[in-house]
Amino acid sequence: MSTTYSPSEVRDFVLEAFSRLTRKSANRDTLEEVLLVRDGVYSGRSYRWGGWMANWMISVGVIAFYNQRGDLVRTIDLHEAVAAEAPVRRAA
Repeated sequence: MSTTYSPSEVRDFVLEAFSRLTRKSANRDTLEEVLLVRDGVYSGRSYRWGGWMANWMISVGVIAFYNQRGDLVRTIDLHEAVAAEAPVRRAA
């Protein structure tokens, strides 16, 4: 099973989570997105919206969400998200 999400799909996860966490409508027009590079290697993306922040660390497959005070308030494990989307096989 693939656990790879495109940046566009992750961006949609982030916008939906920001909207739910803040009870305001987050949109792409006001979302700031930055590529993260560590030791010369692409490692993820950082998102900011309305004082909130999210980091997608590709190596661990997790998006971490922080409120305006910098407190960790939610994580999304993309590996679990893939498992939840996988079709269920039933015995014949």
